[in-house]
Amino acid sequence: MNQTRPRLPGERAFTLVLLAFSLFLLVQAFRISGFESVSSPGVFPMIAALVMVVSLAAALFRDRAAPPPSDGGPAAFFREVTPPVLLLTLALIVALMLTLEPAGFPFAAGGFLFAAILLLQRGRPVRAAIVAAVALTAIYVVFRLVFQVVLPEAEWL
Repeated sequence: MNQTRPRLPGERAFTLVLLAFSLFLLVQAFRISGFESVSSPGVFPMIAALVMVVSLAAALFRDRAAPPPSDGGPAAFFREVTPPVLLLTLALIVALMLTLEPAGFPFAAGGFLFAAILLLQRGRPVRAAIVAAVALTAIYVVFRLVFQVVLPEAEWL
């Protein structure tokens, strides 16, 4: 009863891209300090990259006999990989990047958190405002007051 599932659109290509990126990371991790000792700075990044390489190679090997997707093509891939909520979240991130310096951290991050929570909860603005305010306060206290990180301030203040 071991039936193989069909591959998703773009699954093999995406796995190959991730494998190439993981190999690149493995080389970069090795270049940090080589493998001089178990406690050298590059060991943990090398282990993480090696786990990625082995996992992706195993996934490619496991899915080698999987039937190709029934509805193929780039359109099916992008429909699977980029749902509207992802595109809207990316737009919010770009808006945060563009407003962070002119509006300052509290306003830009607060607006981003409120809009993102509102989007992901599909409405419920009061709850989104409360969660955003609590999260923003926690972030501000931890980073500005505890770790004393200088956060962007508004240009107009």
